[in-house]
Amino acid sequence: MHSYASDSLIHSGIFIKGIDGISAPEAIFFISLLQIGQIFSIRVMYDFYINIVEFGEIVKICKALEACSGRKDKKSILKKFILSLKENETEAGINFLIGNIPKINIGWGILRRKKMQSPLSPISKEISTLYNRLLEAGEIKGEDARRKREAIIFSIINQLNKEERDCFIRSIMGEMRHGVSDGLILETISEIWGIEKDKIEKAYMLAPLSKIVISAKKNKRKNKLEDIKIRLYDPIKPMMAESATIKEIAGKRHALEYKFDGIRVQIHVGKEIKIFSRNLREITHYLPEIVGEAKEIEKNVILDGEIIAFSLHPLPFQELMKKFRVRNRIDIRTKLFVFDILYRKNKSLLDLEYRERWKLLKDVAPQYIPPHIEAVNEREIKEFFQKAIKDGHEGIVAKDLKSKYRLHGGWYKIKKSYSLDMTIIAAEWGHGRRHRWLSDYWLAVKGMKGFHMVGKTFKGLTDKEFEEMTEELLKWKIKEEGRVVFVKPSIVVEVEFNDIQKSKKYGYALRFARISRIRWDKEVDEINTIEDVARVYEILRRR
Repeated sequence: MHSYASDSLIHSGIFIKGIDGISAPEAIFFISLLQIGQIFSIRVMYDFYINIVEFGEIVKICKALEACSGRKDKKSILKKFILSLKENETEAGINFLIGNIPKINIGWGILRRKKMQSPLSPISKEISTLYNRLLEAGEIKGEDARRKREAIIFSIINQLNKEERDCFIRSIMGEMRHGVSDGLILETISEIWGIEKDKIEKAYMLAPLSKIVISAKKNKRKNKLEDIKIRLYDPIKPMMAESATIKEIAGKRHALEYKFDGIRVQIHVGKEIKIFSRNLREITHYLPEIVGEAKEIEKNVILDGEIIAFSLHPLPFQELMKKFRVRNRIDIRTKLFVFDILYRKNKSLLDLEYRERWKLLKDVAPQYIPPHIEAVNEREIKEFFQKAIKDGHEGIVAKDLKSKYRLHGGWYKIKKSYSLDMTIIAAEWGHGRRHRWLSDYWLAVKGMKGFHMVGKTFKGLTDKEFEEMTEELLKWKIKEEGRVVFVKPSIVVEVEFNDIQKSKKYGYALRFARISRIRWDKEVDEINTIEDVARVYEILRRR
């Protein structure tokens, strides 16, 4: 058989025969290696250029996930998809699938209304190419930034067919409908590579899903995630507290601390000081006074804490948010509290019990720790709770003394009223004095597929906040029907209520709901779930 390979063999043989000291058997062996190398190179090039994932594959996966409801079936589909991704496709593939695309600040309405045009110059539909274009759009700042971002987005959209276009828009707007959460993907990773649940959960605090997948593939024989480690200046997802009552935590010794009405911060102290918000954004430049205070703290540590607005007494959360406005920013006096330590002297403290971390924290930053006691019986807990309220704070947080630092489990918040974080899915134009504003809000939590409405309210906001809310909601308008404006869920609000009732219309419905504050510091994926609503419903029934 004559081929390129056989021609190569002949020419290689002639060349090698001309080299002094090479015997015939050695020459044949050397030529065989060259042939194997040629075939291997061709195979690598085939895998790289032919076995690529285009956006149409994301569409197919999403449709398959939408068609099944069981976790087992969904995980089966996810396993095949995750294993099919090459390293350079993993970030794009995972983020397109779950709708975790960097913010581009383009409204849903603009995307839907824009007339499709023929592309001026075709670009690849390969997911990595499209994802990199989105990253490029997200980085654009300055004059005419919006128009430039839109130009990039529409250069992509114009080259997609209808199914691809709908899926692409849902992905960049974070509106996927297949019911796949980060938790389900973490379960899938755990099952594929046999990694323990606790190790997976800890890795998720430190790294995005795509990095966990890449690490799991690299270390597949070790069942470990060795290259995912806590590092100074890499923000960590914070540990969250679950709602509870005094009766539920009484009987077991807990540490009790004040619950503050401020913004959660993570302070990284090294050669320089960086401050990150709960959604892992750097906010150092907003808080020069905290940077100045943090210079007194021991170097090479990561601290978890909260910043509140403060005059002679604690001020409401809304006062603090004036410091973070894009326009008309106001300098507000602040006060720092730190209540946990996550890293010290190049060593992770995430696996230490809470009581051990507290001892270290008292050595590192004693001047910033909050009021703190340990208590067991109901009377002691009530007294500390009442003191927190009297001092102008929201309530208390109870912490299991043995708890490790994880996303959930071991911390419990007790407040003077019940509240949950929700998003607004629609709003109605008001009546009378409120006729100029969108002021009757449709409230929703996360459901199994999309968002689950649990009630409406027009109570809680000032006229200024109604005005700001109307301006913001109209940016995310999808459609308008009569007095109702439907919007892409983008704004998080904390909603207080007196009770929850079963409802034929909603499943669960809030009673006497009011918005206690707009959570500009939170992302929509941080809102509570319908399971949280059910849990509070059960707590209220036991009162």
